[in-house]
Amino acid sequence: MTAELIVTMPIVVGLIFAMIEIGMVLVAQQQIENAARIGCRVGALPADDPGEVDPSTQRPLHEIAVENAVKRALSNKRLIEGVHVQFDKGFNTGDPVRVKITLPMNVAAPDMLAFLGFSLQGHTLKAECVMRRE
Repeated sequence: MTAELIVTMPIVVGLIFAMIEIGMVLVAQQQIENAARIGCRVGALPADDPGEVDPSTQRPLHEIAVENAVKRALSNKRLIEGVHVQFDKGFNTGDPVRVKITLPMNVAAPDMLAFLGFSLQGHTLKAECVMRRE
């Protein structure tokens, strides 16, 4: 009985780790897709003054509002710290507004399968949403 256990235990442990890791990556992918949708919705809304900038960072306030909406939509602190948001705004009504979010996979889930040769290093989760400017 111990020989069978020695042979099957690494396989069972690897499968359990794989299920946990894949589940965490899928949850993170769903969260960044939802965050991209919410950020795009905020970006599609008309701004009071599209040229207004934040005096401390010299970034447009509309871009900061989109980034803050994306970060509020993410529930995990690790995801918030690792996420990169790219906002392409349209200038006129009907122009496309695009929000792209990228997140390194190793931020989304621990690298539990590295000992089996399957690593998340260098892989990225991506989400994009496009809406028309109101």
